[in-house]
Amino acid sequence: MAHYQHPNPLDLLFFAGELATRRAGLPGVHVHLNLVLRGAVDLDGLRRAVQALCRVYPTLAARRAVNPLTGRPRWRLDHSPADADRIVQLHRLEPGTTEHVQSAVEALFNRPTETHAPPLRIHVFRGPPEGDLVVLRWPHALMDGRGGFLVVEELARLYESRPDLSALTSCGDERRDDFRRLTAERSWSARVRVLWDLLKAPPAQRVLHLASAVGSERPGRMYVVPRSLSPEQTAQVLANMQRVGGAAPSADYLRACGLHALHGLRPGPGAISTVYTTMALVDNRRHGEPAVCWNLTTALPIVVPAAAAHDVAAVTRLIRQQMVAHLRGRFVQRYWTILALATCAPTAWVAAFLRAQMLSPRATRAGSLLTRPPSLRMDFIGPLTRPVSNFCGARLENYYGYATLLPTPGFALHVNLTHERLNVTGVGFEKRVPRAILTSLVERFLTTLFQPAPP
Repeated sequence: MAHYQHPNPLDLLFFAGELATRRAGLPGVHVHLNLVLRGAVDLDGLRRAVQALCRVYPTLAARRAVNPLTGRPRWRLDHSPADADRIVQLHRLEPGTTEHVQSAVEALFNRPTETHAPPLRIHVFRGPPEGDLVVLRWPHALMDGRGGFLVVEELARLYESRPDLSALTSCGDERRDDFRRLTAERSWSARVRVLWDLLKAPPAQRVLHLASAVGSERPGRMYVVPRSLSPEQTAQVLANMQRVGGAAPSADYLRACGLHALHGLRPGPGAISTVYTTMALVDNRRHGEPAVCWNLTTALPIVVPAAAAHDVAAVTRLIRQQMVAHLRGRFVQRYWTILALATCAPTAWVAAFLRAQMLSPRATRAGSLLTRPPSLRMDFIGPLTRPVSNFCGARLENYYGYATLLPTPGFALHVNLTHERLNVTGVGFEKRVPRAILTSLVERFLTTLFQPAPP
């Protein structure tokens, strides 16, 4: 009898997004996690670790399947050994220059993932003189960035411990049902009222966007603008962050700096009623019991008046105030309620709605804060839960991740903090936000991070 992992509502939304983007001629919705290494990976050891990993987390070797009765996608779990030779692929690059490696990685990023193959793929780019670049790649419907970080930790652990494969069994991740605790206990009538409230007409303010040619059916190829700070530069940024955002690394401060940089690229001050929007992400994993092959993040909508965007400290406080208000108002529970209701519809219907939204010139103006694209999409993720100095026979120097885009807003900033470095990765569609503009935005963002913060 076949066994399945049944996706939660957010996973289903990503499945629908995958279908919608492919129907729009785009490569789909997937995530890349780059590991910058010093030295060469032990390929045989990595493949052994992958076989062990897929026994502990069977969904990583699953196949995408569709329920013949409901049409819902799900993960069919295979009990045969994972095909590590297929999951791990070696690419030899000559010459191994930074530009050549960047071009090869961007080509991979623009390639759709295979839908009838194990969802996790590992690409080893060999050629740079300092060491390999390893790219972990998976559809976003499988897991988010934090799940990918946990996979890296598990691979490093399994490589070092070299367990007996026959003794390994599933850790039970595929049977998790965490999303139910996030859904408020509401009657169906109360749930419908939540749906109505979240889909109300947008406020009168006009939301500012950077992307051009909105509504074009051909946004062009995606490109990546990576930047990595030194440990000394990272310490300076953290000191500025702590003066404004407190002792812990503050994504509120980072988003305020991102809006400050975006505002600096806008021509003119804008009308009084104009605003910027962004999303503050809340990780809903239970501490000490992290779910890996799941999406468990809530996006809290944030609105910032354009007139205030120049003041990083004030915007940081405003973002935090809105987050606190959302959490006190049980927005997380309402968010999951709306997802559960929206994904009750056939996945193909949800995909059709998403495709119409992403290609419509009105997409930036119509809908609620949850259906309109934000002015700034910024993802932030902290370091691995424990320091990992070596990865499968090579020294791990750095790691950073990023995901594919929707045509609107046409770009995103991905920020991750390792135990030593801060990385900023800009991703854009070349015909929506040209590379030169996004590069300028990334540089302005870094400049803002380095500026001394007010006391």
